[in-house]
Amino acid sequence: MIEVGNQTIYTEFEQGSDEWHEIRRGKIGGTSCATILVNGRGAKKLGAGAQTMVYKKAAEFYTEPDDVYVNAAMQRGTELEPLARKRYEDETFQNVVEVGYISRNEFLGVSPDGLVGENGGVEIKCPGAAEFLRFMDTQVIKKEYFYQCQWAMYLTGREWWDFIYFHPDFEPADLIIQRQTPDEKTFAIWDEKLPIYTEEITRVLNKVAEKKND
Repeated sequence: MIEVGNQTIYTEFEQGSDEWHEIRRGKIGGTSCATILVNGRGAKKLGAGAQTMVYKKAAEFYTEPDDVYVNAAMQRGTELEPLARKRYEDETFQNVVEVGYISRNEFLGVSPDGLVGENGGVEIKCPGAAEFLRFMDTQVIKKEYFYQCQWAMYLTGREWWDFIYFHPDFEPADLIIQRQTPDEKTFAIWDEKLPIYTEEITRVLNKVAEKKND
């Protein structure tokens, strides 16, 4: 475990391990961060999805998370990720350092696919052939992947994040790298809404504690 500013970097366990699942409990991550961006109508400014996530993440402090399902596509990505990471290293002449998890307080965290140098990181995806060709042709990143990269930079303070698409069947055109940099508009919304979210989940957890102590 390494403390860097307001981050805690966990290097002593692997992603997918029991320790990894435990440290993620109750935290917003890269796959749920976009929920916070949606505007709500009430005074709290949290959208319906974000308010639902308050209850979901609060519940994880007491129960097992309900998002541990792994489908075939996810399993394929896990199996190909080491090949993609090595391919990226060979292509860019940069070393990718794997870490288990990075947290920024008890409610926010990220599981990066790798850190690069002092200022970068990588997000690796290994899609099916048709999706790989779509991205090769259009260079248009899916919104959820864009926000994953933004979230990683937001939490770590790093200056860039390389988004990687990899499909071994298209060798030597099997690797696509698109560099992402911080989006000020997205960061500004998180700056505004995350304190509201944190206050709301803290309120709910405090209510649970009070009821349990009655």
